[in-house]
Amino acid sequence: MENKTADLAILIPSARITWLPKTLRSLAFQSDRRFRVYVADDSSGEDIAGIVSEFEDSLDIRCKTFTPNFGGTSLALHIDRALDMLREETLVLVLSDDNELSKFAVGRILKTVSRHPDFDVYHLNTEIIDAKGNVVETPKGFARREKNDRLFKDLFFKGAVAPLSSFVFRRNAFTSKLLLDETLLRTDLQTIFAASAEKGIRTVSRARLRWRRHDQSMSSTPALRRKLVFSLLGFFKWSETFFGDDYPISAGERMELFAKFAARLVPESKPEDIRDLYMQFAVFNGPIRRMKGASIIKRAIRDREEYLKDNA
Repeated sequence: MENKTADLAILIPSARITWLPKTLRSLAFQSDRRFRVYVADDSSGEDIAGIVSEFEDSLDIRCKTFTPNFGGTSLALHIDRALDMLREETLVLVLSDDNELSKFAVGRILKTVSRHPDFDVYHLNTEIIDAKGNVVETPKGFARREKNDRLFKDLFFKGAVAPLSSFVFRRNAFTSKLLLDETLLRTDLQTIFAASAEKGIRTVSRARLRWRRHDQSMSSTPALRRKLVFSLLGFFKWSETFFGDDYPISAGERMELFAKFAARLVPESKPEDIRDLYMQFAVFNGPIRRMKGASIIKRAIRDREEYLKDNA
């Protein structure tokens, strides 16, 4: 199936086939057909092309295999090379291969873009589903118009959930703001904040990303959890320059964030992991810069234990 015109490119960086059929099925059920699907196989070794071929009659879909694997090191690098697959579409949605779109989501996205053309970034609120597709949680939604300082607080203190897959970007904004850093596993937040800095974010009403929680996710192993924690620290270092004197949280709130991150490294963390995390966190938390050696580990463990106790 080929669409002569399409406004939206849905790019799927894929590394496994487990839930890919469900992801593609959620797209095949969309009533508004003004989109194309691009599946970028990140050297998975799985039959992703075979799955894609099953949807060629119901979707305008293309598949390409890339080598070597980038997603295990830097997802942004894989997304960047996959963008060459796109045609003339002016909007981009990067959809994970285990997520789904709600019914009528594409139509509501394009309707919102048409009614509110002055934005570069649009957002779908999220519902969390389990491996079987059952809704297990509906996190706090975004305001109709979200600004960067409020987005920061909503994400880290008010329970909002905003994976990259929940954002639709103007293509030129996305390609110009996509942060490429081979030292960080994820740079999603930098891209979202940079692309929306000037105009903010418009929420798409009555459309949801169905974000799947399962035991094969990127945070399912200690090594990947550690990479994700340090990716967040990379964001915080970047954000200090981005926000400058208008940083949206206080030093005390930064300490609270550290306690959360330290807890994510438990129980498999080693003392040197905690020390390393604490020292990196100190880059954007001035008072901690004066703390050294054993006192750093001691305070880190104390903060971690307090956080675990409060959130048991």
